[in-house]
Amino acid sequence: MERRNVNRSTSGEGGADNIHRVAQPQAGPEVTDISLVMLNAGVNFAKRNKKLTGTWLLGLFLLCFATGLAVAPEQEEKYSQIVSKIDHDKTLRAERQLYIAEEEYYRSKGWFSCDAYCMEKYNRMLEAESTYKKIKAVNEAQLSKAKAEVGVFSEYGVQEARDLFWGIFAKGKGFSQRSSWYDLIFMGIDSMGRDEQLLSFIIRWIFQLAMNFTIGMTGTLIAFVWYLWSMVTTYQPNVFVATAFFALATITATSLIVTFLVGLYFSAAGSAFVIVKAAGPNFRLGDGGRRRTRYIPAGGRYGRPMGGYGRPHQY
Repeated sequence: MERRNVNRSTSGEGGADNIHRVAQPQAGPEVTDISLVMLNAGVNFAKRNKKLTGTWLLGLFLLCFATGLAVAPEQEEKYSQIVSKIDHDKTLRAERQLYIAEEEYYRSKGWFSCDAYCMEKYNRMLEAESTYKKIKAVNEAQLSKAKAEVGVFSEYGVQEARDLFWGIFAKGKGFSQRSSWYDLIFMGIDSMGRDEQLLSFIIRWIFQLAMNFTIGMTGTLIAFVWYLWSMVTTYQPNVFVATAFFALATITATSLIVTFLVGLYFSAAGSAFVIVKAAGPNFRLGDGGRRRTRYIPAGGRYGRPMGGYGRPHQY
């Protein structure tokens, strides 16, 4: 839209009219328009990448509805009988002896040397460590034998995979939250030195928050895949079953991480847009291009006399 500002003035012989057109700024897109744009972009991506979309939906379906195969009563009874034979008290005693041996060794050694008394404590520590590892290996073999009775696709296997993922997810989320709080503190100190606008600071922190969670969730997925195969092998499945479970669990974890990050990105982008929209057309990142007022004393900047005590000077 345009409006015409007609400025009539006589110039030359005929007193021609001078017409100046002043363009009015058009209104920016509304929040609903931005939401539709992002939604349409997601729909178009899904249509162009049907295999990726199908894999993502499969992972979400498994996440919501896959609970594992029911364990038969005879299988559960065998599992309980084998697990009951594990001597947990013996493992705790061996672990306690190892802890005592390590403490005695570290107290006996010097900074850069180890005398005969220290070597004696060191050998005792190695002996206690060897005993603990043997007992632990026997218990793990016994537990693996019990897991083989129920199978990796059973309720036990699926629940163990879920517990493994959510434990690692909690650590990744905690890392991201701590990093974001540290960024909030140090970015706040830095923004005070640069005289930054509050809205600009909030936008920068929102995108830094998204970056921190991207790093944390990527590390979560890598760690889960790293520990998942070790968990699968404890159930002693054949290669086909182990590969199938590993692939499905990886797809499920990846779908959840992607959903979490995409939702976070949409929230960050929407929040930033609302802030910029509310701030108006004069919003700028950083210090916003603001000019600070400096008062020059009455003597002038270079000693030249000036009227009055002083005047503000823009720079």
